[in-house]
Amino acid sequence: MAENAALRAIRLLDLVPYLRAHPGVSITEVARVFEITVPELMKDLNLLFLCGLPGYTPLELIDISFDDGVIVVKDPQNLDSPRRFSEEEALVVRIALAALEDAVPAPRRLAVQELRAKITSIFQSEIPDSALIFRGDRAKSILPIMRRAIEDEKRVRIRYSNPTKNEVTERTVSPYRIEVEGDRTLIESWCDLATGLRRFNLANIASAQLSDEPAHSDAGSAQSEKRFASLAVSRSSWFYREHKNELTETGELEDGVKRCKLEVFQDEWLVRSVIASAGSVLIEEPTALALKVREMASAALAAYQ
Repeated sequence: MAENAALRAIRLLDLVPYLRAHPGVSITEVARVFEITVPELMKDLNLLFLCGLPGYTPLELIDISFDDGVIVVKDPQNLDSPRRFSEEEALVVRIALAALEDAVPAPRRLAVQELRAKITSIFQSEIPDSALIFRGDRAKSILPIMRRAIEDEKRVRIRYSNPTKNEVTERTVSPYRIEVEGDRTLIESWCDLATGLRRFNLANIASAQLSDEPAHSDAGSAQSEKRFASLAVSRSSWFYREHKNELTETGELEDGVKRCKLEVFQDEWLVRSVIASAGSVLIEEPTALALKVREMASAALAAYQ
C-alpha cells in the first residue's frame, strides 16, 4: 500500500533534527528508530537533497552525506529544530501524561506532573489541567494480586465498596477462587470481618494489598460448606436476566416462573434483591430469609402510613 504523503512529510521534518542530534548514526539504526526499511530511508535522504529555502541553489539546499553506512547532516538549513506540537497534539500528550501519572510509582509521579505543567504553560489551551482526570483500570492491577494470593496462600487487605449497604469497608480476605460470570469477575474468599465465605465483585474493590499473613485455615475447606436458597423466579425479571449464569433451574412452577437454586454468599444481598424485584422473585427456602423479606417489606410499608 502506498504511503500517505502527509505522513512522509512529517517524518522528513523529524528526520533532520534527529540526524543533527545523532551525528554519525548508522543508516540501519535510523531505519529502526523511524520504523521504516533501509530502501525507504534512502529515498527520504535523496529527497532531502532537494529541500531547502527559496532560491534552491546548492547554497540554500540541505546538505547530507551518508557514506560508509553513516549519516551526517552538514547543512540543515532551517530544519535543525524539532517541529512544535500543534494544540491538538499537545492536548493528546497531556492526556497521555495524565494516564502515565496514574500508573507510575509515587517517587516518579512528580516528574510526570512537572512535565504536564510545562506543556500546559507553553500551549494556551482552553482546557485546564484540572479537567484532565484519568482513572486507570483498577481491575488490571488488583487481579494479579488476587492470583498471587491464591498461589501463595496469603491474605489480602482490601477496601471494598458495598453498593447494597452504601458503605466502604476495610477487610482482610483469603481468596481461593476467581470466577467470571457474564461481565463480572468475582473473587470467592474467606472474609475475616464476616467470619465466613464471601463473594467480592472485582469492580467494587477500591484497593488491594498482599499480606505476609497465611490464608485463613478454613478458606479451602469452607468451599464444601456452601449454602443455597430455593427461589421462584420469573424469567421476565431483571433478577433472572442478570443472574442467569448463577441460577440452577430445578423445575417449572407455572408458565414463565422457574424454581431455581442459588448459592448464597451474603444473606442481606439476597433479601434486598428479592425486595427490589417487586414480587418477581420469591424465597422458598431457607425460611429464615423468607421471613426476613417479609419483615423488611412490612417495615417499609409501615413507614408510609
